[in-house]
Amino acid sequence: MKKIFLILSLFFCAAVMFAEDEKESWITAKFPVELIKNTKKKVETTSVLDGKTLLLYFASASSKPCAAFTPQLVRFYRSAGRRNNMEVIFISLDESNEDMIRFFRKMPWYAIIFDDPAIKKLKTDFKVSATPKLVVLDSSGKVIVDDGVKDIKKLGSKAVDAWKTEATEADDCKKTEEKKSKKDKKSKKSKSSKKK
Repeated sequence: MKKIFLILSLFFCAAVMFAEDEKESWITAKFPVELIKNTKKKVETTSVLDGKTLLLYFASASSKPCAAFTPQLVRFYRSAGRRNNMEVIFISLDESNEDMIRFFRKMPWYAIIFDDPAIKKLKTDFKVSATPKLVVLDSSGKVIVDDGVKDIKKLGSKAVDAWKTEATEADDCKKTEEKKSKKDKKSKKSKSSKKK
């Protein structure tokens, strides 16, 4: 009996460890190992992003719309973002590191280092063609909203509620599709067994 308990315990521990690896793998696949904060301090990416809703902020110092939107995003982050377990990641599309650093000084969140190859990949993955762009991801890396700028401009801190609704509706839709798919498979299976 003790051996069975020990074996089951080992399987459980392995499953938990595998689940933790899976949870972190999307972060390590998308982001570099380190981010910066306050333009100098480097921090480990998974330690600050794990389990949080992420707001990917694609912007540049030379863009007037970005310069106008950044203070709104700062107010949003300070009033609603932190309370709702959100973290903003600045992804600079600036021409130089100096421009990026000058712009980043106005931001109270994290950034990807200027010349990191992850920036190009993220820009491609999220189809960034204009700035500012704010992509909202849930804690598992799924896109909740592709145009968070519009939501924050329109709703301010209430954008959080809209995003929670979006995420819930997406989960409900996914569950409905999964149930329908299972039902269709059962139906096809029973039809094929009747033909035999």
